[in-house]
Amino acid sequence: MSSGYSPLAIGAAVVFAGVTALTFAKDVLGWFPDEEEVERRERQREREEAEEERSKQRRMVQLQLAWKQRQQQQQQQQQQQQQHQRRMEDEAAERQRAAAAAAEAIRKQRQRQAAAAAAAEAELLRRKQEQIKQQQQQQQQQQQSAQRNSRRRRKKQRETQQEGYPNTRRPPTPEPPVDTAGRWVPTEDFPFRKSFGWYLCDCGKHWVSAHAVKDKWQQCKECETKAFPELMWVNDAPYVRRRDSDDDSEDRLNKPHDQGRCQVCQERGEPCWWTHARGDGHRKQTTPAYYY
Repeated sequence: MSSGYSPLAIGAAVVFAGVTALTFAKDVLGWFPDEEEVERRERQREREEAEEERSKQRRMVQLQLAWKQRQQQQQQQQQQQQQHQRRMEDEAAERQRAAAAAAEAIRKQRQRQAAAAAAAEAELLRRKQEQIKQQQQQQQQQQQSAQRNSRRRRKKQRETQQEGYPNTRRPPTPEPPVDTAGRWVPTEDFPFRKSFGWYLCDCGKHWVSAHAVKDKWQQCKECETKAFPELMWVNDAPYVRRRDSDDDSEDRLNKPHDQGRCQVCQERGEPCWWTHARGDGHRKQTTPAYYY
């Protein structure tokens, strides 16, 4: 049996229901948009995707710029550090060069000062040596001249005596200066160094000195001529007499010793009769007997 509906009616009902459902879905639910809406949505989606792509690109560009800026900053910092380091090294090197130059200048200045001092000392020593040499030469010349004059005078006196003429210029032989036995001998025959001495000047003045030295002169008080002893006293006694005294007079002659005209006093810078006693440290005056 049949239900009373024909298949045509059933088909029409199904078609109607489907159309109604599609219309409801389209109008109410929006399941089936039209082409314009689809195109609009597609364009909207494309714009959004393009905007997102541009945003990504902008972010990438910003990131790249930030990275480049960071790289530049790091490079600048490194360059600044390197420049600072080079500047510090240059300053240190300059200070070292300045210190080395100052030390070299000081060393050269000290060398010049030392050389100048050495040269001045050498020049002073040379001048002193020249002065001493000149003084020695002058003294030698004076001694040689005085000795030549003395030899010529004695030679002339001997020739005069040999010819039988009286020697009116030469005074008689002086008296013995001491009480002990002894004799006057020519200076060249005197075997010792110091004793009483008899001097004869070219001007005719003669004198006796208790502190005569064989090869040393004394000046004449009349003409200031330097004369060497003509005769020296030799004691026959085999001893040397000594005595302590502060008196600077000539022994047994009662005459003061003229230190300003005595070569030995001038050379020593003190009285020629002073000697150092052994052990006691005090000066003692010796008798003018002869000395070995």
